[in-house]
Amino acid sequence: VRRLAHVALSNYAHAEVRSLALRKIAMGQSSEKIIPLLAKNYRTGDAHLIERVLMMPPDREELHSLVFDLAEVIRANPVSELSRTMLFVYEESPCSLCRHKAVLSLTHCASAPSWLLEEGRHDASDEIRELTAKPN
Repeated sequence: VRRLAHVALSNYAHAEVRSLALRKIAMGQSSEKIIPLLAKNYRTGDAHLIERVLMMPPDREELHSLVFDLAEVIRANPVSELSRTMLFVYEESPCSLCRHKAVLSLTHCASAPSWLLEEGRHDASDEIRELTAKPN
């Protein structure tokens, strides 16, 4: 029930939703859909809080869930201070849609490293190849 409540709360920009997210992250909790609470409640400087939860979960399904949640925050807040988080999503995601969101944000913020742009030109995803294509 708590997980579903967090999913519902992630649709709202509100000080109490932000406060809940910050408390849970400070306690080291990133499961139960805590990260998406910041999608509409992100503030400058929150990147360091999000980076505290960047870890490899032991389970691939947990990894995809974490990466998906991070990608949603990035999609809603494509700011360069989230570059490390975007790179984590790109490097660790088992999902090309999540990787695409990270590359889109990195290129939008002009934060994509040259190695990522080169690698992206040979990606299996058409969308990532398009985003990283050399300008004509």
